[in-house]
Amino acid sequence: MDNNNIQDSITNAYNYLKNQEHQLAIKIFLSIENFTNNIDVVKGLALCYYYTNQHDNAIRYLSTYLLNYPNDYKYRKMLCESLINFKNYEEALEHFILLLPHDSSNSLIKKILVCFKNANFNKENKIIKLNSLIKANDLITEFYCILSELINTEEAISLLNNAKFKIVDNSIILAKLFKLYQSSGNSIESHKICVELLSRKPNNQIYKYYLYRSTFELGNFVEALRLVTQLYNSNPNNFHYSYSQGLCYYELFDLPEAINKLTESKLKANNNSWIFSYNIGLCYMSMGQLETAKSFFIEALSMKPNKPDVIYNLGNIYYSQGNFQKAKEVFSKIMDYSAPTINDSVNELTILNLQNKSIQVTHERVIRDLIIVKKLKKMYNNKCQICATKIPIGKDYYYSEAHHIRPLGKKHSGPDEINNLIILCPNHHTAFDNGCIGVSPLTKEVFQFNGTAIEKIGILHLHPEHKISEECIKYYQTNIFLGRL
Repeated sequence: MDNNNIQDSITNAYNYLKNQEHQLAIKIFLSIENFTNNIDVVKGLALCYYYTNQHDNAIRYLSTYLLNYPNDYKYRKMLCESLINFKNYEEALEHFILLLPHDSSNSLIKKILVCFKNANFNKENKIIKLNSLIKANDLITEFYCILSELINTEEAISLLNNAKFKIVDNSIILAKLFKLYQSSGNSIESHKICVELLSRKPNNQIYKYYLYRSTFELGNFVEALRLVTQLYNSNPNNFHYSYSQGLCYYELFDLPEAINKLTESKLKANNNSWIFSYNIGLCYMSMGQLETAKSFFIEALSMKPNKPDVIYNLGNIYYSQGNFQKAKEVFSKIMDYSAPTINDSVNELTILNLQNKSIQVTHERVIRDLIIVKKLKKMYNNKCQICATKIPIGKDYYYSEAHHIRPLGKKHSGPDEINNLIILCPNHHTAFDNGCIGVSPLTKEVFQFNGTAIEKIGILHLHPEHKISEECIKYYQTNIFLGRL
């Protein structure tokens, strides 16, 4: 076949292609394929197979065409779509990386996310690919967010802090940062982010809730209550808000109002979640109404039979009442489970539907009233070891709080032992938690930091049978106390 005939055949084939007579065009292109290296034949076959959804053949011819014209991004996009249809997500992603500098449309990003979701990558390869995607276009929020979920918290925070300066509308990045700071226990930074988010969108209910959460975690329960009450007034039917009010009242030691709000949220939720009964039980337990607390713990266990937190507190009630046999039966139920630490948390996973958006929120209640704590409170007769305050909450019942000198958890890794515990009143407990009070490891003198100076306010009273760890005090002084003795 001479060149003139070949060219005429190519022209005819493209006419059939233009008129969407793809099978006739394919027949002609194939008949002359062996007689010429003309790239127009390869291009024509690529188009025909692409438009007729014969993706295996389309991939072959589109790949050949792109070897000759690597910068033809229209055909590279067609190759990506054929690879996706052929479920070759890994190779499709490689070509999308080449497209990104030239096309960052929402439709393209969605296809990239489909590839990434379905690609058969291990974690290490996913991280490599995401870094390649970010290098190709560092202005796409979605890539940062996915990558932040694959790397450790410290690396994720660094990644997103860099990203927030590159992306103009960085609200999603900031919201992600808020959750990372919160999960790492950095309430100060999470609070700063909330303030920034609300400065941009002051009516955003989700951001308002974030601000309440960070304020609560900072221990400013009065302000947290004010913030969540505003949310409650705007939507009194949302049981999450009344529940959060209940948590604030609990921390402010307004236990009757805490019970009212927790009961309200329980009725509004109209479900059998154990968390409501459990927290109401905690309130009654703190008030010394052990029989009522017991009934709520039993109710919680009927819904969550294997919840160690509930079992511990129910067993603790039996123990404190002298019913040691029943306490033993209850405590034996958790032998097959991982027992919580003294500073254990009760996690409640809730779904908030705010402004037609769903977000997941984890709320934590810190439980300290376990056996070892009860023993220590009894030793000090519920008196604060600093000021000797003893708070009455009923006939022959008093309230005090246990504080871990070196906090538990991953950040500080304090020991779960009696020599790391002291008994305090709520005021001095809050001051300790915020690093405003320090103790001399040698003399046990107590100092208070008022923001500018340190002043001695007393001495830490110790029972002869209670030896506290000098190592834990030194850790607190070095890493937490704001005055740094």
